[in-house]
Amino acid sequence: LSMATLAPTSFACFDWDALPDPPDESAETADTADSGTIEAAELAFPRREERGNLQQPAAVQDCSGMQALQPTEELQEGSASNQLQEWVVVHTRVIKRAGPSVQSEMRGLVMQGKMVRGVVVSMDGIEWLKVQEKETGGEFQTFYVLISGESIGLGPLLQRAAFSMRKVPGRGQ
Repeated sequence: LSMATLAPTSFACFDWDALPDPPDESAETADTADSGTIEAAELAFPRREERGNLQQPAAVQDCSGMQALQPTEELQEGSASNQLQEWVVVHTRVIKRAGPSVQSEMRGLVMQGKMVRGVVVSMDGIEWLKVQEKETGGEFQTFYVLISGESIGLGPLLQRAAFSMRKVPGRGQ
């Protein structure tokens, strides 16, 4: 199988406005009114007046011209690939540093198994992951994590996350 056969050729977006409204509560039969159950359709999507009018003509719309989300300018600055990437900590723990140097101030630790997302930057031939993390006050903290510990006598510290390992927002998150 070649990658060309797996690559999407077009994208589609979903349009809430093209959906019919769920059944009206006043139209319930005596059987459903007494059972105390709620139909899945009533929970699945809001009524047209609650969801607003997105002014899209059909249930599926071509979205191939839409721009993907980009990292902030600060995160892009000086990066090697300018692509946000997800990595898993494979070493017991790795150090968060203020800059891309082993002499930089230590800002904390990331424990084994945790996932970090950032941009790969190269400093003096050594690759670092530049990460922006939102603090409790709402401001972003930038720190650097060494990807490979070979330069300091350790093995790999981070490993690129496989697609199946990535966190995906779901119910309750």
